[in-house]
Amino acid sequence: FLARTLVGVGEASFCALAAPFIDDFAPRGKKATWLACFYLCIPLGVALGFMYGGVVGGAPRMGWRWAFALESAAMLPVVMFCASSAPIPMRGVGAASSSSSTMTEGAEGAE
Repeated sequence: FLARTLVGVGEASFCALAAPFIDDFAPRGKKATWLACFYLCIPLGVALGFMYGGVVGGAPRMGWRWAFALESAAMLPVVMFCASSAPIPMRGVGAASSSSSTMTEGAEGAE
C-alpha cells in the first residue's frame, strides 16, 4: 500500500511540474509541440504498460513480478544519471523574495 501511495504522489508531482519545466526550456516556437508530445506520452505509456505486463506476465515461467523486475533493471541507468546530475534551475525559483519586494515597492510608489 505504501509503495503504491508513493508512486501516485511521485507521478502526480511529475505531471504537475512537467508543464512549467517544458515552458522554461522548450524553444519559443516549439512549446506547444513539446507539451503535446509530453501529454500524449501519458496515455501511450499506460497502453504500452498494459501490453508489456500482459506479454511478460503471460510468458512461460514468468509472472507479473518479472515485469517489475525487468522494468527496474531497464530504469537503473536513468536513476543513476538523475542521482549524479546537478539540479536544473527553473525560472522564478529562488527569485520569489526579490520579485515580491519589487512588487511591493511598485505598489507603494503607485499610491
